[in-house]
Amino acid sequence: MRRDDDSGTAGESDTERALNYWRTLSALDFGQAEIAEVETCVGSISSTVKDWRDAVHGDAAAAIRLVLAQKPPERITLKVDLAMTVLLCRAFDNAAAALTLSLRLRSMPLDRSHRNRLATSWLVRNLCLARDYSASRPPRARQMRGGRKS
Repeated sequence: MRRDDDSGTAGESDTERALNYWRTLSALDFGQAEIAEVETCVGSISSTVKDWRDAVHGDAAAAIRLVLAQKPPERITLKVDLAMTVLLCRAFDNAAAALTLSLRLRSMPLDRSHRNRLATSWLVRNLCLARDYSASRPPRARQMRGGRKS
């Protein structure tokens, strides 16, 4: 799928390829090479807007705000690709970003079955990240009820 503002060049640069990954690859399709391409692409983004700067520098909450601030698009533009790629970069290791990516994918103008496959893959990634986070935390202390341990 091409953006409406693509120039139609035959060769695709690493940056252009990375900007397409959020809408072409499922969570399971990412290897170290693709993750590195996304990280390099996101690292090359500069902005004077605080949320953009924070998101580019690793703030998952800022990346989520960038995407949620945009209305679901009627077509894929460079602005959409940039915001979704920044969110994708944070979704590799942040459950909230993976969940937001899954939810936002469901409103994108993509082929329905492809969109659902992508969204489901990121929902599963969210669950795996949340499980891993939960497993790494110490067991909770028992709640006190009426002054006695239950």
